[in-house]
Amino acid sequence: MRTVQATGSMSPVIIAWQSLSADPLVSVRECAATFAVDPSTIRRWVKLRKLRAVKVGGCLRMRQSEILGL
Repeated sequence: MRTVQATGSMSPVIIAWQSLSADPLVSVRECAATFAVDPSTIRRWVKLRKLRAVKVGGCLRMRQSEILGL
């Protein structure tokens, strides 16, 4: 895990994130191909919180480790 201190006009904030190279993100289409289902099924699973996802530039992405763990 890396830690960065961001400063600006507001008080300093500590931001932490994990390296994505260790756990790549996959698209809805790639995830759907893994499970042999339609992409709309993946979006429904995310909405029902059966699968965790993050939005990157407006697109849903899932962590590869979480998909392989299902």
